[in-house]
Amino acid sequence: MTSNHFQELIQNSFKVDPENESPTFHYITKERSIPGSIFQLLEAPLLEIEHEGIYSMYELRNKNGDKVGVNYRQFKAGVFEKRYGQGSKKSSGVAILRKKEKMILSEGLETGLSVLSYLGTDYGLAVCGDADNLYKISTSLSWVIKDASQVYIAADNDINSHGLMAGRSVLHKYPNKCQLFVPEQTGDDWNDVLKKGRMKKEWY
Repeated sequence: MTSNHFQELIQNSFKVDPENESPTFHYITKERSIPGSIFQLLEAPLLEIEHEGIYSMYELRNKNGDKVGVNYRQFKAGVFEKRYGQGSKKSSGVAILRKKEKMILSEGLETGLSVLSYLGTDYGLAVCGDADNLYKISTSLSWVIKDASQVYIAADNDINSHGLMAGRSVLHKYPNKCQLFVPEQTGDDWNDVLKKGRMKKEWY
């Protein structure tokens, strides 16, 4: 799929409707065990398009509000495959799905939604897409962090430690506002912790 064709499809995308159990809604609530009520908290919606399958996506924007990329999942053979849209400049953007004085800064979508579902309505959510992007934008996050009183970095406990290193890079840059949270078990992300029923034990 060419970049121009994909952008054209995005213009015809539609918001995921919790009343209509779309593939995205099923993936988030059934496969990832995140409560469906999470959709009501999102100020920037998750989107879907249909083109030779289902694409679920969210937009990455920079400090000027310009769309610099799209993180999307293609629904194939019963699973979502994570990809970035062609031409995506993910290292200059994040997806602010909910803005509050207390912000969650997560690597990926599922991690962020898992933590938001646990912490509740007093918290906002900014999603970077992955550990690589969290690390790359650590020096340019001031526009996300400047209005926040607290920022909770939700990093994955990857076997290769990428999530931990990315989280630490943000913490080092903004030590007065940020706290870093990493699951106890190597190989887990916060969605794994949620599904194991261990959020209360591990998020402290």
